Amino acid sequence: MGTSTSARGTQRRSPSGTGALADMTAFAQGCVLATLAFPPAFFFQYGLYVLIFCAAVSLLNGARLGRPDTAALLYLGLSALSFTWTAHHVTVAYELRYVAGCVALFVAVRLTIRTRLHFLLAAIGFVAGSVAAAAQLVLTSGAGLRWSYNTTDARYSLDSINSNYSAYTFTTAVFVVIVMLLTTRSVRWRVAGVGVIGALYGGILLTGTRGALASLVLLIGWAVIAARRPGRAVSVMAAVMGAASLATFLGVFDNWIRTVVPNAGREVGNLSGRLDVWPIAREVFWDSPILGRGAGAFRTVPENYLGFGAHQAFLDVGTGTGIIGIVLFTTTMVSAIRAQRSTHLVLLSTGAFIASVAPILVSGYWHNSPVFWASLALVSRIHTLARAGLVNSDPKVDLPTQSDGTSR
Repeated sequence: MGTSTSARGTQRRSPSGTGALADMTAFAQGCVLATLAFPPAFFFQYGLYVLIFCAAVSLLNGARLGRPDTAALLYLGLSALSFTWTAHHVTVAYELRYVAGCVALFVAVRLTIRTRLHFLLAAIGFVAGSVAAAAQLVLTSGAGLRWSYNTTDARYSLDSINSNYSAYTFTTAVFVVIVMLLTTRSVRWRVAGVGVIGALYGGILLTGTRGALASLVLLIGWAVIAARRPGRAVSVMAAVMGAASLATFLGVFDNWIRTVVPNAGREVGNLSGRLDVWPIAREVFWDSPILGRGAGAFRTVPENYLGFGAHQAFLDVGTGTGIIGIVLFTTTMVSAIRAQRSTHLVLLSTGAFIASVAPILVSGYWHNSPVFWASLALVSRIHTLARAGLVNSDPKVDLPTQSDGTSR
């Protein structure tokens, strides 16, 4: 912990979690986050252990676990316990590796980000890695840049990475760029940010992932709606996300979706298999609604002849760890979002996060992605930017919410 000297020559301690050691730890974390846009194997083999070290340093430097961390760790604990009642031990063991890595990342990022500099190091690292991945996709695809979407266009991906994973990562990077743009009045930086968003948009189009494009549309809509009343708009956005998640979980609109989905190009009227796998996932969930069939086991249960995940976050979690798992997963998200005072910046950023992630969680396999958990950790630490005085709080929306207990 560093010290500073006042004009009268007396020494005083710097705030907890600041100083050269904390800054170097945050820099190391930013380097790890830069790798998330590339094959996840590197993160799980090497980067994860760097983040665990960063978390340990932060704890020794005064950081404390908060409510979101506790909820995430309980979710991990339940996933681990599911190994005792599942009939699919190999699949569950494989899934646990991902859940443990994602929860460790979430906790480490939250513990390490203590100041505006720490947040920017993490954000810039992640965005830089995403832009590099998008550039690599453009250069290796041979298709050049696209600026519009068509269902008949070919889809491209990086080696060893699913095209949807890349698209969702680029969308998350757009969200992070928007948060950083909200904290600066510099025209030069805003122009640069728009350029970065353009590059990421080009990468998303090459992947041909509709869920990512839907997120971009929601982000634009959020920017228009929330310009004047972000507090009310956040509530509306959260309610829409909750309703959409519940509707797809229960199958309320399945038949209607079949009538409006085009039957052209790669689409054959079933949302690329989602309308076929969702009913199977619901059947498996209601067969064991309390505890589920084991974390990640849905892909190998006998009922799932398709052999892939439900591609709906709450169905994937529910089939694995039941209603208890859904409650813990949801609690982690909600407590992370509400773990800070609702300043103008926090409200704008929270709404942007919900807009960016809602279509992906409703229609994608994203709940155990390192990028999702990293973005959730970042959104829970937005207040570190606001406290730097870059964005003035709007007293009309500076409403108290719960404190997460993390040392800031």
